[in-house]
Amino acid sequence: MVFERDNLLHHNQSGVTLVELLLAIAILGIIAVLGWKGLDSIIFSQRTLSEDVENIRNLQIVFAQLQTDCLKLAKPSRINGRSPLAINNNVLIISRESQSINGIPGVQIVKYYLEDENLMRWASPTTRSIESLHRYFIQGETNVSNPPISLLSSIDNIEINLWDQNLKKWEIAELSPLNSFEKNTKPPISAAQIWKSSWKGLSLAIKFTNRQSSITKIVALGP
Repeated sequence: MVFERDNLLHHNQSGVTLVELLLAIAILGIIAVLGWKGLDSIIFSQRTLSEDVENIRNLQIVFAQLQTDCLKLAKPSRINGRSPLAINNNVLIISRESQSINGIPGVQIVKYYLEDENLMRWASPTTRSIESLHRYFIQGETNVSNPPISLLSSIDNIEINLWDQNLKKWEIAELSPLNSFEKNTKPPISAAQIWKSSWKGLSLAIKFTNRQSSITKIVALGP
């Protein structure tokens, strides 16, 4: 009698079968994969947002610097009749009023150009010598100690529009990327051939490689 009761209890015991265990593991695996994909998407979005915020912050600094350079445009009479703004070999060249370390007023050559998807800015030492200005205009950073500075990276292209006050319209002068070989070997173009005194404004449109549209800044030429 005791044996029959124990046998009945044995048949009434319940447990987890192997199929149920495998099903539970499969469900947990699916949940883990979905959770990992969601987390990866969040991390990617945060990384992209951080890059955009950093690009916008740097872009504001670039626009502020460009505005300062253009507002301090030197008069042609100060630079022996040379145009204060030119586009030579796809390089934007600005002759601007500046001061030396000792506070002596003079003129400085500033260049903006694209190199390997980087927006570069180079500034010459401040000088009162026309010969030095001509050398900086033609040769740039090759013969001076001031190295160019990378302002922005991942740049697809830059487009510069110059506002013609007489014609009441924008004229486009696109800056194409240059490598070092092109930048150092192409013969320079005379600034007087492309400068027009009726240019009163400059529009700089920068397009990042990961964006569909450009970001534009308009500045006045001269005070």
